[in-house]
Amino acid sequence: MQFRNTPQSFTVGFELEITLRPKAASNIPGFRFEGGGGNNMTATSRENVNTIYTFLMLRLNCGVPFERTADPYTLWNVTSNHSVRGSDGFYGAEIRSPKYSGSAWRPAINYLFQTLDQFFHLNGNESCGTHIHVSRGDVEWPILELQAIARAVATYSGIFLHLCPDRDQSPYCQANCEDGQLEILRDINNTGCRDLIDLMSPMRNTVINFRSLHPLEDFRDTIKFRLFPATNSPETLEQYILSSLAFISASLRTQQDYYTEEMQDVTINSFRTFMTPHPDEAGHRVDHRALFHNKEYNSVDAQIK
Repeated sequence: MQFRNTPQSFTVGFELEITLRPKAASNIPGFRFEGGGGNNMTATSRENVNTIYTFLMLRLNCGVPFERTADPYTLWNVTSNHSVRGSDGFYGAEIRSPKYSGSAWRPAINYLFQTLDQFFHLNGNESCGTHIHVSRGDVEWPILELQAIARAVATYSGIFLHLCPDRDQSPYCQANCEDGQLEILRDINNTGCRDLIDLMSPMRNTVINFRSLHPLEDFRDTIKFRLFPATNSPETLEQYILSSLAFISASLRTQQDYYTEEMQDVTINSFRTFMTPHPDEAGHRVDHRALFHNKEYNSVDAQIK
C-alpha cells in the first residue's frame, strides 16, 4: 500500500518551552527588573510575566492582537506552563507556533529566534522541553496511516528515551509501550481511532502523544512528539522538526508485514536505517549526530529492549 508522505503533505506546529530574561527593560514597555523573579511570583513578577507574553505575541504576530476566541493556531501564542520553572530573573514561557504547511515552518523558526535573541536572554533549563505537532492539514488521518505510525511507535518506543537522556527522567515524557511491545503490535490492526488513542497514549505525557487526535483537543488531528529537550537555537529546532517528519514518513512507507512476532530485537543501527529517508525525501533528511544526545547512537549497535 502506498501512502502519500511528501513534505508538502504534512502540517507542522511546535511548542517551545523556554525561560526568558529581558536584555533591557526599556525595550519592553511596562517591564520592571526585580530581585529574584521566576518562581518568586510577587505582584511585580506576575505583571512582568503578562507584560512579556503580551509583548512577544504582538511582536511575533506583527502587531495583531491574539484573540483567544479565534482559531488558536493561526497566530503565535505565548502562555504559561506550570512545569516550566524560571529563576534568577528568568521567566518561564511556552511559545506556541501557528500551523505551517509544507516547508513554511523554516522561515518561521528563524523569525522566532531573531525576535527572541533581539530582546531576551534565553535559558532552556531541565524543566523545559520542545514539542512538535504533525498533522495532515485540514483532513483527518486515515486509520491505515495511524495504524502504520502506531506500529512504528510500538516497535521503536524503547529507543527514543535512550537516545534523548535529557528527557529520560521527565514525568512529562513517558514511554508509549510499557505494557509490552508485541501485545500492542497484535492489537493495532484491529483497532479503530478512539481505541488506538487509548492503546498508544493512555495518558497525554507519552513520548509520542496520540491524544491530540481526539476531536475535543485544542490541537486536534495532530500527532505530538514530546521527546525533545529544550533548545535555544533555530538549527536544533529544525532538526527536531525534520526528525519528526522523517519518523512519520518512515512509518508510512514501511510495509505492514514488517511488524511480526518474529521481529528481531531493535538496535540503534536498525533505527538509524529506519529513519534514513528515500532519495525523493530530501526534505526530511536529519543530522542524527546533532539530534540525539547519546554517543552510542553513532558508535555502538547496542540492542534496545
